[in-house]
Amino acid sequence: MKRLYILIISLVLPCMVVAAQNTAAPSVSDIFSGKVVPRREMKRTSVQGDRLAGLRLSEFVSVQFQADDNRLRLISSIIDNSARTATVKETETDGSYLTYAFITLQPTDEGLNQYLGYSAKPQGEEYWITVIYFCGATSASELKDKLSK
Repeated sequence: MKRLYILIISLVLPCMVVAAQNTAAPSVSDIFSGKVVPRREMKRTSVQGDRLAGLRLSEFVSVQFQADDNRLRLISSIIDNSARTATVKETETDGSYLTYAFITLQPTDEGLNQYLGYSAKPQGEEYWITVIYFCGATSASELKDKLSK
């Protein structure tokens, strides 16, 4: 009988671990990779290298898409979760929705600064969402100054 219990546990436990891994909360990288919003529904812009030298950035990735209330709630929670672990964050909400965020993430292993920008603007019955990832030597104040011009 003891062997039967051990056999059952040894068969069920790996299945439970795999199921738990598959139900992990989505992350910001899932937004950019098309796992949260299908790629065909988003406009993606990616720039690297010399074209970003004036901003002192090495990478810029942006995705834009329309979202209903359910998708807005999901995206808003993903960005909000990223903001909780950020070193510096600026956020604005409208009711229970996150409408703006500028988040300073942990530096890369190479010492480059990483930032995440987010905006959700109403457009009729839906929202127009923009999520931007910046990486480079620029400071947050320099980046915000350049972007406001």
